[in-house]
Amino acid sequence: MVREQVSLFGLIILDGRPVPYGRIDSRHASDIFIRKALVEGDMRQPLAFMARNQQMIDELRSLEDKVRRRDVMVSDEDLFLFYRDRLPSNVFDVRSLKQWLDTRDHEASLHMGKADLLRKPPEDDELAMFPDTLTLGDKAFSCHYRYDPGKSDDGVTVRIPGIDAPNLSPDSLDWLVPGLLREKITAMIRGLPKAYRKRLVPINDTVDRILSEMPRTETALMGQLGRFIYERFNIDIPSSAWPDEGLPEHLRMRISILGPAGQELRAGRDLSMLQQSGASALDSSELKALRSKWERESVVEWDFGDLPEEIPVVLNDTPTWMVYPGLENTETGIHLRLFQNPVQAMASHRAGVAALFEIHLAGDLKHFRRQLTLSTSTARQCAYLGGAAHIEESLYLRVTRSFFHKNIRTENAFLAQVVSSRSELFPMGQRISAAAGPVIQSVFQVRTALLEMVQTVAHRPLLKDFLGDIHQELEKLVPSNFIELYAVDRMRHLARYVRALGIRARRGVDHYEKDRVRAETLRPFSEKLTEMLVALKTRASDEKKQAVEEFFWLLEEYKVSLFAQELRTAVPVSRKRLEKKAAEIERMI
Repeated sequence: MVREQVSLFGLIILDGRPVPYGRIDSRHASDIFIRKALVEGDMRQPLAFMARNQQMIDELRSLEDKVRRRDVMVSDEDLFLFYRDRLPSNVFDVRSLKQWLDTRDHEASLHMGKADLLRKPPEDDELAMFPDTLTLGDKAFSCHYRYDPGKSDDGVTVRIPGIDAPNLSPDSLDWLVPGLLREKITAMIRGLPKAYRKRLVPINDTVDRILSEMPRTETALMGQLGRFIYERFNIDIPSSAWPDEGLPEHLRMRISILGPAGQELRAGRDLSMLQQSGASALDSSELKALRSKWERESVVEWDFGDLPEEIPVVLNDTPTWMVYPGLENTETGIHLRLFQNPVQAMASHRAGVAALFEIHLAGDLKHFRRQLTLSTSTARQCAYLGGAAHIEESLYLRVTRSFFHKNIRTENAFLAQVVSSRSELFPMGQRISAAAGPVIQSVFQVRTALLEMVQTVAHRPLLKDFLGDIHQELEKLVPSNFIELYAVDRMRHLARYVRALGIRARRGVDHYEKDRVRAETLRPFSEKLTEMLVALKTRASDEKKQAVEEFFWLLEEYKVSLFAQELRTAVPVSRKRLEKKAAEIERMI
């Protein structure tokens, strides 16, 4: 629209009356209409051909989001030229467009095809690397792609119903989709410290080999990548050297947890969201009904039927989330509860089952406690480990936990365990007591010897401090609850490690400098163990936890080889073997 003046005999009677611009310059007006209305969609009610074209544009635009390129689609200028070539210049507004469409069957000529919209279409092989669904475990979940750096949903988002989320492994999401894996691995290698990065150049060739040879596993990408590079390139990269937080956001999987109606409950790139409860987002009446059906107070016998591992919360006839039934042992008694976290439910249920066994077998367990009474000589040797009563309690707890801390879910299994435990409790108690006896004796002998040695070197601060260190190491190796901590097979070696400390103490007092030399050989590995234990406080795989425990015991064998060779080691051990094991652990996540 433009504005004009209307005059009569030179007298202005209307000033600024709006007039369609098309009457003045139809060609220019038509160009403006095509750009604003047809290309940019600035129309109150889009016509049928516009809706059809926009749907196709949106579908093809999603290809750009997948392959992260903005050259797949033609430009807005190309869209303008498409309409410009087909519309006459006297079509410059909605009314004239509708008139033109009504005069003859012109609408089909305004239908866009893929050839009109695609500039550089992706190859089928490339598109296959950006799947519409991602298989996790035994289920497939839909993926959504967006190419918009800086936005919260940039990259790939996998949509996971809340009912499935707790059963999925976060590590599997670390691999993204095949189409982004090359970019992620390249970014990870480029983010390494120079000392490692320069050994992997040319990086593109290295990534090619990794992608063609490295198998995809259920473990974290970082750990698998470290193992592969060590095996193929003989480059030992610790997990701490890999960049993580510094990676671009689109190279970290985004997850969207969905509610019962497909609504998004939460979303982000923190994979721990998989384990967060979502039941609280559901209608409280649904949970209330389930609690009324399942939960029990003051349980004293197994009279509540069989317990499933999980129970679906059903909303509108659709399973929407899981809750996890389990026993809970509290100061007020044993209760049956529905938990929203599967890990918490399992830990609570095991403890609750054990408490229920103690009620059911109260008479048998009272007799069993009396059978665990230590001999007078052994009881006297418990002085440095909390006393005889404490050790007897540890024996009792160890045996009962072994028998009763179990994920039992049926009454039949519970009663079967009651029968078997009556005949097996005492033999197991004997086995554990027999394994603990030499440890108790060794601790008593070494602690007594340390006290005597401290008195003889009281005037020599250096040796007094040395013996103090031995004392501290002994307390760490054999704490007062060692019976509850260590397996029976491990306790058989524990007494030897204690004797080795005693031998080291005696020899160190006589030849302190020799001990210092050997201790210096040991020091890097002791420090490395401390670092490993600190690292385990953050997120660590079960594989790494197991490996750190193996390193701990291997280090004890190494101490025997350094300070008490006559006791002999149970396994081959050397500095080189320890270095290899430490490097292996550092590559783990």
